[in-house]
Amino acid sequence: MNRLIIVLLVGLLWGCSGDDSPKLGNNANNANNINNVNNVNNVNNSNNANNVNNSNNANNSNNSNNSNNMTDMGQDMADMGSDMAMVLRGTCVRDEDCPNGTCGRLPDIDGGFRTCVNKVEDPAPPCELDQLGNECCSSQTDCTAEPMGQCTFGPIFYCGGVAPRERNICVYGECTDESDCGRQLGGVCVPAGAFGEPASICVYGDCLTNGDCTNGTNGSCNPFYNPCNRRFVGFHCTYDESDCRSDQDCPPRGGLGTPYCSPGNDGMTTCESFIPPP
Repeated sequence: MNRLIIVLLVGLLWGCSGDDSPKLGNNANNANNINNVNNVNNVNNSNNANNVNNSNNANNSNNSNNSNNMTDMGQDMADMGSDMAMVLRGTCVRDEDCPNGTCGRLPDIDGGFRTCVNKVEDPAPPCELDQLGNECCSSQTDCTAEPMGQCTFGPIFYCGGVAPRERNICVYGECTDESDCGRQLGGVCVPAGAFGEPASICVYGDCLTNGDCTNGTNGSCNPFYNPCNRRFVGFHCTYDESDCRSDQDCPPRGGLGTPYCSPGNDGMTTCESFIPPP
């Protein structure tokens, strides 16, 4: 009886031991599975980190490219601004702006004043030779007394007083370029057709381009005109400190004459009133 009890106890103990062993094995497998999951997570985290880094690198690369593009764009805008500043000195930009001629520069250098150089037309009215100064020319081939002859309808640039008789007259050019106008600063050869001139003429001022005007703030080399007949007389420097830069800056003075801007030394312009002769 006792031996039977012992055998039964041993069997029970063995059965318990058999049940526990598989449980321990499952726990080990579970532990391995947990480690594998952790490893996968670590790999995923590593990949995510790499992706973040790659994304950051891509963003940095894009930012660098954008920065370079903005730098290039800024330089292009600066160059454009410089070009526009150069072009806007004058009354035309291209030949298409001048239906009766071409857009020229006075003088023909960088920064020269742009203006239309129109074709000089032969006079239309017929003429008869008389003793009153009518030269009866009809084209430039009739004006050969001097070089660069041009036949035009006169008078030209009439300014007050007794009006001269209208007639065909020969006029003759003074220059072909600035070298014919002396070596002093501000000498400009105005070609036939520019500023209404029927033949080339030398005019004198104190500058040729804005770069010559350095005695004040925001210097500019502006055209000035005879207040009586609006004939171009030369380029002169003007500054922010100047009384005026053009005739438009001079207000009327109680009806006493026509206001105009008169050039002065070192940009010291003044607003004056012109009263035409009777």
